[in-house]
Amino acid sequence: MIVKNYKRLYIAIGIFILGMILNLPFPHSVPFSAGNVYIMGIQINGSNGFNFVGLFLIVALCVGVYLLATSLEKYRVRLVFLALILFSLLPQYMVDVYQNTLASGVYAIDYDIYSSG
Repeated sequence: MIVKNYKRLYIAIGIFILGMILNLPFPHSVPFSAGNVYIMGIQINGSNGFNFVGLFLIVALCVGVYLLATSLEKYRVRLVFLALILFSLLPQYMVDVYQNTLASGVYAIDYDIYSSG
């Protein structure tokens, strides 16, 4: 039996999905600067100070990893590493796929404040 506690597993999956949704880097052209601090693709500190959404995501990630690790009986380390890899790579991949397939013209509309027409 792989799963020891299904309730903790479902809560951990929900926290990971919520974290991935809040971590979507849209638009996909965010410039990196020297003052930004990133952990697993989550911005913690920027030029304006602390990013509280990023801090919340790091805490949620730690809680999700704990719940996932305590809900599993077998393959605990493998599945935790897989969840961390998916958490860090999947949001960027999802935005890239979305921009290249469904929203290919997302940068086609441009607002010019100084245009007269």
